[in-house]
Amino acid sequence: MKSNKSTKPLLMLPALKGKIGKWFYYSTLMKFSEVKTYISLTTDFYENKNLSDMIQRAIDTKRSEKIADYIQQVQERFFPSMVIAVYEGAPKFHEFDVSPKGNGAMPSVDISKSQAFGYLELSGDEILFPLDGQHRLSGIKKVLQRIKDDPKSEIPDDELSVIMIGHEPTNAGRQRSRRLFTTLNKRAVTVKISEIIALDEDDVIAIACRHVVEDLKGWSQDKFVSLKSNAALTVADAQSFTSIITLYECFRVIFMALVENQPNESNAEKKDRLRFNRPMDAWLDVYLATADAFLSQIAKRFPEVGQALEAGDVTTIINQHRKGDGGHVLFRPRGLSMFAELVAASISWDGAITIEGKQADPKKIKRLAIKRVREGVDYFSDIETDITKRPYRDLFFEPVSQQLRPGKMPLVRDLLLYNGELVSERKIKAMEKRLESQMGEHIALKDFLAG
Repeated sequence: MKSNKSTKPLLMLPALKGKIGKWFYYSTLMKFSEVKTYISLTTDFYENKNLSDMIQRAIDTKRSEKIADYIQQVQERFFPSMVIAVYEGAPKFHEFDVSPKGNGAMPSVDISKSQAFGYLELSGDEILFPLDGQHRLSGIKKVLQRIKDDPKSEIPDDELSVIMIGHEPTNAGRQRSRRLFTTLNKRAVTVKISEIIALDEDDVIAIACRHVVEDLKGWSQDKFVSLKSNAALTVADAQSFTSIITLYECFRVIFMALVENQPNESNAEKKDRLRFNRPMDAWLDVYLATADAFLSQIAKRFPEVGQALEAGDVTTIINQHRKGDGGHVLFRPRGLSMFAELVAASISWDGAITIEGKQADPKKIKRLAIKRVREGVDYFSDIETDITKRPYRDLFFEPVSQQLRPGKMPLVRDLLLYNGELVSERKIKAMEKRLESQMGEHIALKDFLAG
């Protein structure tokens, strides 16, 4: 890659020298202001500059903006180490002398460790580009551009952990760096939803789930909500009404329906906002109250759920309503999440609410949000709940094999929305075709529901 180099000032960085596999590396600290100045988004993965530029174009601008928002808005901001490739220039490592001084006794230290401390000197002629952390780098550059006229901001002095490795601008060197790039980026393990629920302090849906199992009366009793890492509950799970994974899905669809999109915000962006931007405490209380209202109103309108909450021996109630040959739809995890989808449809029909608006009053919005959720539960409180009956029979519940078919639940949901007059004429025709495909013959929606 031909570079348009502009020599930067000499830079001294505290560093640890290490080796893993065939890679020698330096682990160091750089201020955000130094990151902006010394590290480029342009890569040197290919001799053909257009191919290298593909990496830069692949950076998601919206994701970078979200990272910039995170840096600017969250006091407890933190990032993992960024991996940087270094070539050209004349980087030097100045090793510290950490040998024992005087007569003081010191335990023996592996020589590789005693020689690991020092300063990394960058002459200013080096070219640095990210192998891992492209979006973080882009976000840092964006936020520093935003605050360039704010001399009081402490963000430029934030320190980022940076791991530097040597890069050779040859075909073999580029191939080696490309391989490390894909290893670091493609093979990253996605965080499990159970881990997000247990640990995430920014995801408002996860916070609501933890609130329920820790603080909400009845729902916080031991094992009433299963904390297993999957949503499914078998007939043998007689101590749990539902799962925390199911609660997450319920709150997700309700919050998505209840919260109004910000100007020019897509639904995907709103979903990310709920997941990554912890609201201020006054607004967080609105979300928690909404979650409470959904579950409390279900217990109020469906006596079987209320009985399970109040029972001294919950296993008796659960065995009665979740059994191999049928039972109550809300005692099935997919049934409860389907009901949340019904409530969300009712909320959407009435219109979303401006939650977290600058001019909005959290107390007034809280009352309105609770009202909307309760009305949604009430609207569908008279649905059929026996899964051996329509609309569940022959779709969600197969009566001959007594097997559940969760994949059929979207059609069940739409049939209940149709029965509740919340489906457009256009969608009714599509539903008739879907039902005919499932049943193998044409059946009018009303006839199916009546059967």
